[in-house]
Amino acid sequence: MLRALAHPVTFLGLLAGFLVAIAAHAAAQAAAARGYGDRRALREVRRPQRIIDPFGAVAAAIAGPGWGVTPQPPIRGRGRGRVVAMLLAGPAAALLVGALGIVGYLAAGGPSFLLEFVRLSDLLQSRLGGPAGQMFALSFGIEALAVAVLSLVPLPPLTGWRVLMLFSGRSAGWQRAREYLEERNFGVVALLILLLIPLGIGGPILLELVDWIVGLLLGIAA
Repeated sequence: MLRALAHPVTFLGLLAGFLVAIAAHAAAQAAAARGYGDRRALREVRRPQRIIDPFGAVAAAIAGPGWGVTPQPPIRGRGRGRVVAMLLAGPAAALLVGALGIVGYLAAGGPSFLLEFVRLSDLLQSRLGGPAGQMFALSFGIEALAVAVLSLVPLPPLTGWRVLMLFSGRSAGWQRAREYLEERNFGVVALLILLLIPLGIGGPILLELVDWIVGLLLGIAA
């Protein structure tokens, strides 16, 4: 995200998209959890420190997409389907935030054909220009979509990992994987490596994957 400082409007759009997306992600999961009986859930996301994950913020600042804190939904006494619904409410909310940003871009007169070609990497490298309102809304929407897509990656502490754990077995292998990836924070290290460090001739693998999926979503909107 910091790479977009050469275009202040784009940078502000990316920053706003990230903050609103992670806030909506956490609030939606908390609201869904409360709907299933967790009365503490909404109180947990009313303070910024309950929403912003330091490592997720670093990833957003350097790579573009990042993540926030995922409230732990109540699992005991709940059906697996209900817990999955609670968890996926977060990515769905971030996706909706991104869609609203794209609608705002189109409402501001932004050309729809551009959505077929623009990528998050273009915004990060300040390759695009245009009216301030259009650029802010476009950057806001694309960043929020990237947050939604990234949250589904099955690595801790992301929502995708929580969902995967619901369907994992209790074998020694799974327990060992959970110990290393969660308790020893290897999952966060893996996320940062895949988002920040180029492996091979291309860019960071996970960043390129997120960029590609966001591009597919933008193509649908176009």
